Amino acid sequence: MSDSFDVVVVGAGLAGSACALTLARNGVRVCVCERGAWPGEKSLSGMILYGRPLADMIPAFWKVAPVERAITRRRFSVLSQDSEVALDLRFEEFNHEPHNYTFSVLRSRFDRWFARQAAEAGATVFTEALVEHLLWEGQKVAGVRLRGGRDLAASVVVSCEGTNAFLVEQAGLRDPYLPRKVAVGVKEVLALPREVLQERFGLEGNEGVAMEFFGQSVKGLVGSAFLYTNQDTLSVGLSCSVASLIQGGIPPAELLAQFKQHPSVRRWLRGGERVEYGAQMIPEGGYYGVPLLVRDGFLVCGSAAGFVGGMFYHEGSSMALLSGRLAAESILDARRKGKYTARILKSYVRRLKQSPIIKDLRAQRHLSAWCHENPRFFKEYPELAVELLRDYFTVSDNKSKAEIHRGVVRKLQARMGYLRGLRDFWRFRKVMFGR
Repeated sequence: MSDSFDVVVVGAGLAGSACALTLARNGVRVCVCERGAWPGEKSLSGMILYGRPLADMIPAFWKVAPVERAITRRRFSVLSQDSEVALDLRFEEFNHEPHNYTFSVLRSRFDRWFARQAAEAGATVFTEALVEHLLWEGQKVAGVRLRGGRDLAASVVVSCEGTNAFLVEQAGLRDPYLPRKVAVGVKEVLALPREVLQERFGLEGNEGVAMEFFGQSVKGLVGSAFLYTNQDTLSVGLSCSVASLIQGGIPPAELLAQFKQHPSVRRWLRGGERVEYGAQMIPEGGYYGVPLLVRDGFLVCGSAAGFVGGMFYHEGSSMALLSGRLAAESILDARRKGKYTARILKSYVRRLKQSPIIKDLRAQRHLSAWCHENPRFFKEYPELAVELLRDYFTVSDNKSKAEIHRGVVRKLQARMGYLRGLRDFWRFRKVMFGR
C-alpha cells in the first residue's frame, strides 16, 4: 500500500510538530509519522519549555497550551557528600506575561496538544507508525517505509525522530554516536498535592521553580541533576555522559536513587508518590556533534540534529521548535522553485547559521570535550567550595575570624593553588561563554 504527500515528518515531538504546523498553514500536504500510540507517549515526561520560538507560531500560547507552571525562580546548587551551596534567583517580572516564555510542561500532555494544532491546520498525523526505512530514487530520498510494509512517498522527508536518529544514519549523514557525544537521562515524576507544593517551595499562584544540581548530585561524574515543579507533581532526574557512566561504573537508576536521598534533596521530595519513570538518550556533542543536515530530499531537525544547549540552560526545546520552523520555511522555498535537491534545501543551513541555534552551539563548541578533560570541575572543585564555605561559617570558641579566614586561604592554596585555579577558571570562562 502506498500514499503520497509533499512532505513526511518523522516524529511528533516539538521539532516535528513545529515543522508540520508551519507547512500545513502554507497549504503543503504534510504527514507526521509518530511511533507512539499518541504524540508524547515516547517522550520522557517533565521538562522546561523555552517557548520563545513557539510564541512566533502561536501567540500567547501559554493561555491555551497545557503548560504546568511559569518558571519564576531558578536555583543552582553544588552538592558535597552531605551539604549544599546554592544560588537562588527569583524575578518578579517573570510572574507576568509573557513569563519569560519559560514553563514547566509534561511532554505526554504538551506534545499531544501541539500535534493537534498541526492536525487542525491540515497536517495528517499517523500514530503507531514506526518508520523503518527510507525510500530512494537514485541518490534522492523519496519517502519512507513503515513497519508492516506501508510506503509513504514524499518530495521531502524531515527527520525529527530524536537522539536515536536511525534514519539520519541510513541517509549517510552521521556515524553512530561515540560515548562522549551522548548522555543518558533518567527521570521520575512524583505526585504531591498542589497545596503541599505551594507551601514547600514557597510558591504563589502559578509560580514554578527549576533547580539544577552539580557535584555530588551525580557522584562527580560529567553531568548534573534537576528538579522542576509542575501543577501537582515534581519532575526529578539527572543526565550523565555515557563515557562518564562507563568510567564511574554506576548505573543511572542507582545514581538517581542516591541523589534523591541526599539531605538537601530528600526534603523537597518527601511524601512524593512515583507516577512515571523513564530514560532517554540526549545528544551531548555540541557544535562538533552536529551531523550533516541536508541531502537530496532530506532534512534533519531537533535533537536528531544534536541541537541541545549548554550545561546551565539545556535549551533543547527552543532549538527544536526553531529548527522545525526553519526547516519548513526552507522547504517552502524549495517548493516555489520546484526542486528539492541538497543545493536548494541548503537554505536551511543558512537559516540555522543566522539563528541563535548555531551561534550558541558554536560559542560553546569546546564545552563537551572540556568537561571530559577536566573532571575536577565535577568532583574536586565542588567539594572544595562547600568545604571552604563550611569552614568560613563554622563558629569557633578559640579562633578569631582572622584566623579562620587565614585557614580557609591556606586550604585553598594547598588543595587547588592560585595559579592552577585561575588558569582552570579562565579556561572555563572561555569554553562556557565563547570568549
